[in-house]
Amino acid sequence: MNTQVQKKEHRRYPRLYQGFLVKFKHLDENGEPKGEMHEGFTRDVGKGGMSIESRLERKKEVFEFVPGKTKLKLYISIPADAPPVDSIATIKWSTKVSEPVFDVYFFGVEYDQIDGAQQRMVERHVNRLRRKRKFFLYFFLLSAAFIILFAHMILVSR
Repeated sequence: MNTQVQKKEHRRYPRLYQGFLVKFKHLDENGEPKGEMHEGFTRDVGKGGMSIESRLERKKEVFEFVPGKTKLKLYISIPADAPPVDSIATIKWSTKVSEPVFDVYFFGVEYDQIDGAQQRMVERHVNRLRRKRKFFLYFFLLSAAFIILFAHMILVSR
């Protein structure tokens, strides 16, 4: 009997599985930033949102990532050498893993507000990196096929 549960894919857009620096602050009920600025790294990025991993030292500040309710102000460094893209996003899911000194949070966000030009820049960068990976994969496969064919021709001619 298979005990693994298959997760249904809810994403509407392709994702890039790459880490970029993200800084974030919680927003209060009025949309005002509260508490300290925190850092994390993207686990994947797409047009409509991203998933983030963040190690947060246990302090007085209690974190609650309530799906559908918790809002964050994000500053996303995509690409790393460009000025950060800022947006407001809502937590869609979260998981907390406790360690001795840190709590590790994995959470997914969906953009609520992001400047159209900045979102297009993120999309272009994500698409460019995805195409670049595909190009290298195709190049590798073509090179491997050529080497196999060449080795086969040498072995057959002997």
